[in-house]
Amino acid sequence: MTAAAPTLATLLAGLDELQATLQSADLARADRLVVEHDRGMRDFLQAAGADGAARTDLERLQRAQQIVLEQMSRLRADAAREMRAFEQAERAARAYQSMT
Repeated sequence: MTAAAPTLATLLAGLDELQATLQSADLARADRLVVEHDRGMRDFLQAAGADGAARTDLERLQRAQQIVLEQMSRLRADAAREMRAFEQAERAARAYQSMT
């Protein structure tokens, strides 16, 4: 027996959970949630068809997804900055250490 496609409410709740997980920096769990959300989106799209109500739901979902994508992009940029700063500090420490 095939599981029913997720509803818009289920997908939006999943995005809320993903946002909370990103804020807590649990990247392994966030990765799993992204995969689950993708699977749910595919099922939702297949079941929704192309009627007017589905289009409205999809536009709402797209706006919510865009917010999460922007958050993920900011977190990735922050992590990259932190990595560069760490690498620079490490190089400086090695240079200082070699002088002593």
